[in-house]
Amino acid sequence: MNEQIVRRSGTGFVDIAASREILKAMEIARDIPDYPVLINSKPGMGKSTALRHYSKTMEAFYCEVGQPSKGMKGMLKMIVEATGGSAYNQYSADLADTAEERLKGCWSWSQRPMLIMDEVQMLELAPLRELLRLQELSGCSLVLSGNDKRLART
Repeated sequence: MNEQIVRRSGTGFVDIAASREILKAMEIARDIPDYPVLINSKPGMGKSTALRHYSKTMEAFYCEVGQPSKGMKGMLKMIVEATGGSAYNQYSADLADTAEERLKGCWSWSQRPMLIMDEVQMLELAPLRELLRLQELSGCSLVLSGNDKRLART
């Protein structure tokens, strides 16, 4: 292995060239928030580990799509909870409004909120469209990440 390990934390994160590229992509999303940024590569390359690590240092909201969150209601609930809101007993339309309000309410004087959606290849089409609509309405930066082979099939 030619890459020198610069820093290692207790989370399994290693600061290597690939993780620095992910950081650059996140910085582009922050600097040009009108368009989502897509990070894709083969499974096991460290995308999720780097995104979780950098989401803490950049104060971004990290969401990882899984079986319970691949549909509309599950995805919206995940966003509301990631932003510190309560998604208890809400209908999908109410969750969409709450997610938009939460993202709009997280603006600071210096930057827009950043939403990271990892394993995005798991999302069904309607929730993916809703995610893009939320990004447009709330003005948040959006980072989408996933497996390149699975993304090609969606």
